[in-house]
Amino acid sequence: MGGWTVKYNNFGAIARKMPRELADGVDEVAESMVRELKTILWKDTGMIRRVTTERGLSRMHAEVDVGWYLGQGFYSGFQEFGVPAYGRPPRPIVAPLAHQYERQYRLEMAEKVRKACDAR
Repeated sequence: MGGWTVKYNNFGAIARKMPRELADGVDEVAESMVRELKTILWKDTGMIRRVTTERGLSRMHAEVDVGWYLGQGFYSGFQEFGVPAYGRPPRPIVAPLAHQYERQYRLEMAEKVRKACDAR
């Protein structure tokens, strides 16, 4: 009968490091999305690009803002989803990029878990 021999136990160090690594991964992917969005967003006056930001709402929760609802760049939603009543077709950029980043997010988080598991 085969078995495992545990030579050392680093679970305490891993448990301490895991939340920090995961939170860093969330922030890094959000920042990367903002950088890429700023290169491909619609450009008329440049307002939407200027107000596109990443913000950390809480630990392991980041949000990418493209325009502000009822604020600067508010019309970004009209660009993304269109305005059928005025014959404006949708020009989606943000949603497709978010879907594209799903794989990168998964890979980034897997790397952060591996990094946390190397804790000593």
